Amino acid sequence: MTTDQNKQFVNRLWNELVNGARLDLLPELVSPEFLDHTPLPGLPGDGEGLKQRLLLLHGAFPDFHSTILELVAEGDKVVALMTSTGTHQGPFLGVPPTGKRWTIMEMHLMRVRQGRLAEHWGIPDFFSMLAQLGLVSPPWGAEG
Repeated sequence: MTTDQNKQFVNRLWNELVNGARLDLLPELVSPEFLDHTPLPGLPGDGEGLKQRLLLLHGAFPDFHSTILELVAEGDKVVALMTSTGTHQGPFLGVPPTGKRWTIMEMHLMRVRQGRLAEHWGIPDFFSMLAQLGLVSPPWGAEG
């Protein structure tokens, strides 16, 4: 696949699987050999772990949505810069719902192989999320 095709694939992957929670598309979009190098704590780094991550994400934040701001591709890798938002309506990693809304920046590196997601590395700004949910105090104070 070309770099443009890989970027189109990542757009589809994010819109349909991540934002849309279309778990029925996992076999079509994710390689059976998928490896997540940054799974959520306690989850495996395989396709089943990805499925559990999406179920957890959409259970805790039913209005979860990511907006891709930029995609950069080279070879079989695509880097995505995005903002993500959600409202904490269900338990998330042991934290009961706060009802608060959050917005964070994220970066993801994905390897696309044969038209499927083969590998993933993610860097979400969880500290900002926890601060917005009132679970940690930022060292710079509430006025930020």
